[in-house]
This record gives sequence, structure tokens and C-alpha cells, in this order.
Amino acid sequence: GTMIAKRATRQMARRLCRMLSTADRNAPRRMIHQVINNRFGKKLTAGIRVKRWIHATRPSFQKDYYEVLGISKSASKSDIKKAYYKLAKKWHPDTNKGDKEAEKRFTEISHAYEILSDDEKRTAYDQFGHNFEQAGGGGFGGPGGFQGFTNAEDLFREFFSGGGGGNPFGGGFGGGGFPGAGGGPPRPEQGGDLQTVVSLDFMEAVDGVKRDIRVQCKSHCNDCEGSGYEKGSVRTTCPRCKGSGVEVFRQGFFEVNQTCGACGGRGFTQPVCGSCQGAGLVWDTKEVVVNIPEGVEDGVSLRVRDKGDAGRNGGPRGHLYVKVQVRKHPAFRRQGADVHVDVPISVTQAILGGTVRVPLLRGVETIHVPEGTQPGDRMTLRQRGIKRLSSDSYGKQFVHFKIAVPKKLTSRQIELLEEFAKESGELLHSKDDHPASHEKESTTYSLFQAAKDALFGCKDSTANDKTGDEGDEKKQKDSA
Repeated sequence: GTMIAKRATRQMARRLCRMLSTADRNAPRRMIHQVINNRFGKKLTAGIRVKRWIHATRPSFQKDYYEVLGISKSASKSDIKKAYYKLAKKWHPDTNKGDKEAEKRFTEISHAYEILSDDEKRTAYDQFGHNFEQAGGGGFGGPGGFQGFTNAEDLFREFFSGGGGGNPFGGGFGGGGFPGAGGGPPRPEQGGDLQTVVSLDFMEAVDGVKRDIRVQCKSHCNDCEGSGYEKGSVRTTCPRCKGSGVEVFRQGFFEVNQTCGACGGRGFTQPVCGSCQGAGLVWDTKEVVVNIPEGVEDGVSLRVRDKGDAGRNGGPRGHLYVKVQVRKHPAFRRQGADVHVDVPISVTQAILGGTVRVPLLRGVETIHVPEGTQPGDRMTLRQRGIKRLSSDSYGKQFVHFKIAVPKKLTSRQIELLEEFAKESGELLHSKDDHPASHEKESTTYSLFQAAKDALFGCKDSTANDKTGDEGDEKKQKDSA
């Protein structure tokens, strides 16, 4: 009995191999033999001669598409296009009216260009030749009459699947088959992700904050509890697949398994829920508490886990992504974890030094202004900046000194400034002189001159347009 069973199995495998090679003209022989040998034994296909079936209506030879366009097989897309335009212009029917040979030639050129200009078709043509259309689509074109398979591998995948439904080998050779074949209940699917935007003040982003936001999402239907079926309804076995979730199509020796079209592979039928129309999900509005961490920057997206749409078939929820937008501060400027602030100081503070109160992110601090501070100088305060994300360190605060020049001075202040200017050897104009003339004649224009111009006013004048040697001699005399 064992010998008879082995002989019958061997005969079935040989017959399968012959029918496959006959049905699919492009089925690789080695692949067919390898699949059968791996399934039934290495010597099962020994001595089997595979013959390829050739369609009787297709001519046995055709012109090579590359030869039709007069190009090499390594030609680029640009070369193919140029060759086509050149030949199409030469053999176009409008140019050669009444010439049947030109019309035939133009058809060949157009068909060759259609194949070679498409990357996928060109690759298939280079691999299979003129039979690439049968190899890449349309299923079996042979006498077997099977549809829906592109090559022998797809047929083997269905043929040896473990989905049930009368497999002729019935799992008796190790079972299991190829993964993913056959029907079955739908797999759990994770819900979709959601996105929203939240606006924060500058200090809220610095210190961190909790925000309650409302989002619209998909939640499980309350009437059917997310199942998609009418509550209290009874499941009935699918009459088409008999509960297997797989439809079996037989054609002679072959059996092909496909997911049941009546039940969708579930193996049963049941009335759907009227509220969600069988989807199991309905639109809902939820309030979500978002913990915005300390030091978050403008444009950062925060992920809130499991706050997106509900999943199908018992799958987990998706995530909620919150994009942060931070409004600008009137005093502070941010650059990463560092913060910048401008502090005005007087002219005397810049010259003699002093102290000034500086606003910080958290409070106020008095700092020392060094003597001889120049416009644009800055001071660095370490660990006074913004907290870095995922770290316990803080950035720096940069204090930029802005020297404020007074616009109005008392007579005593003017007198003192003039004395200081004389001690410094600077040229100043008197009240009776026009300030603009001295501005152009002096070799230096000091800070105190700017203060006096702001006090007395400065008018444009064209009276002092002296140029050349006379102007230079006068400046040298004045300086002396």
C-alpha cells in the first residue's frame, strides 16, 4: 500500500509539471522542478521532459524592436526618442500617401517606440522577448484556461496553500504551504494618526505647560461596540464557502483557492450595524491633555501616543501629533537654548562703568558694566538660558549693551562736555557757528559732537564746499 501511494504521488507530480509547462509558455523549468522537488523529494522530477507550448496564431519570428528603431540595446531614452522622431517623420502615412509598405513600417516603428520608451515594458522585453506580454499579464494563455495567475509561482502558492478546501495533497507532506494564502478572519489594523496645532506664549514654551485640546477622531461605535455588526444578531455560516472563508475553483486536476467574495474570508455572514454601516467606527470629539515639556521650540511636533483614530478589528489606536507654534517676546530673542536681550546704558556708564539691572527669564539680576564699554559689546550669563529638551542643562543669556545718547542737555552738562572735549583735543563748534560746517571740516566726529548736534539741531548747508589744497591747508591750521 505504501508503494502504491508513493507511485500515485509521483505520477501526480509529473502530470502537474507537464500541465504547468504546457499551460504557461514562460514558466521557467528550473523553478517548476525546484518547487516540486522541495515539496515531494529531490528525485521526483528526474527524467521529466518539459515542452513549451507555442501559440499557433502568433508568428514564430518578429523583428527586434531595437533593430526596428536602428539603435543598440544600451541606448538611452533620449536616443530612443530621437530615433523614433526621425523614422516617424520619414515613414509617416501623410508623407507617403497610398504607400502600404510605409504604413506598415510606421506601425512597426510606433509599436517598437511604445515598448522601449516604457521602462517596465522594456525590461520585460529584454528578459522575455516578444512574449513578454504573456509573461507579465493575462494569466495562462494555454489550453488549461486558468485566469488570474501571472506565472507558475502564483499557481504553486495557491495550489500548496494550507487554507483548506480540498487541497489534493491535504497537508500530508508537512502541511502549512505558502504563507498568506487562503482566507480567514480580518487582521487587526492600527488606527490612523491625527495632527493638530497649538499656539503658546514665549514664556509658556520656556517653562512648559499643560493644554487641553479638542480633537475630532474616529472611535468605536457604541451600538455595536466596534464589531460592525448589529448587536444581538446571530452569525450564520457562509453558504458559499461553507465557513472556510475560501472559495475553491476546480479545473480538471487543478484546485485554486481564493478568498470568498460573499463573506470576505470571515467564513460567516451577519447583519451589519445601522449606526456605523458595518465600519465599526464613528466620528467623535475628544478632549486630550497635552503635556508640553519645558524648553520646547517653535515648529516642534510632539507625539501623544494612542490618542489618534481607533483601530479596526481590535487593532490599537493611532497617535496624535501636536505641532507647537510659539509667539515672539517683546524683549527676549531665542536662538536654540540661548536667549538674547538688549540693555540700554548711558554715555557715562559706558565710559566710567557702573551697574545695571538686567531682566532674566526668571527674575532680574544686577550686573557690572565694564569701563570703556563700546556699542555692540555683550556680556554672557551662563546657565541663564532655556532648558534643553531631554537634558538637565540650560543655555546662556547674552546681554547686548545699547548706548543711549541724550537728546536734551542742560547748560551745565554742555559746559562740562565742552571742557572734556577740549581736554581730549577734539574740535567742537560754538553756539554761534553753524554746526554743519564744523562737522565737515573736523577730522573727527566724536560722541559729544553728536550730543550737541542733537541738542542744537543740524541743518544742511552748501556754503562750505571748499575743496582742493585750500581746504586741506585750513584743516591742518585748525588742527594745529
